[in-house]
Amino acid sequence: MARSFFKLAIPSIGLNAPNVTYRINLSDNHTVPWSADAFDIITTYVKSTARHLVFNCHGFAWRESFPAPHLSLGTVFHPGNVAAFDPIQQMNGLFVIWLSACNIACSEAGRNFLQDISRHAYAYVVGAAMPVGDIQCPKYCVEDWSGSMPVYIEPGGRLMARSEFLQLKTFLGIT
Repeated sequence: MARSFFKLAIPSIGLNAPNVTYRINLSDNHTVPWSADAFDIITTYVKSTARHLVFNCHGFAWRESFPAPHLSLGTVFHPGNVAAFDPIQQMNGLFVIWLSACNIACSEAGRNFLQDISRHAYAYVVGAAMPVGDIQCPKYCVEDWSGSMPVYIEPGGRLMARSEFLQLKTFLGIT
């Protein structure tokens, strides 16, 4: 199967977990230490001029050791600290938060978590319900996870169809 990619407008920020095989290569990239908490990650690494924010980490809808949906970045993002996304609302340009994290949207709790992220950040959120690719993306790009049953959420938390999201590509700074 041929892979396809979305090229993201600049500036865009990539937040990479230390244990991912391939790093997102955007205009501003960071490998986030495990010791960083969710609030510090957002306030330290996310600039107000960014158009896109990509979390490149492992995602879990549920684990026996952590039975809540979470993004394995820093000390983890989860429903209990979703307010860490609040500062993003004040940013002028951020449009889309991309969660390159397997299975994060595969459960109702996971989709609710993504909807809460969109409400707190007031941004579009895209997350996959199945595994995402483990490949190196071209510079300034994120993989189009169309085969991973992506979930698209608009600011405010409403689930939207892929076709609705794709109609906004020009507005969102995606080619």
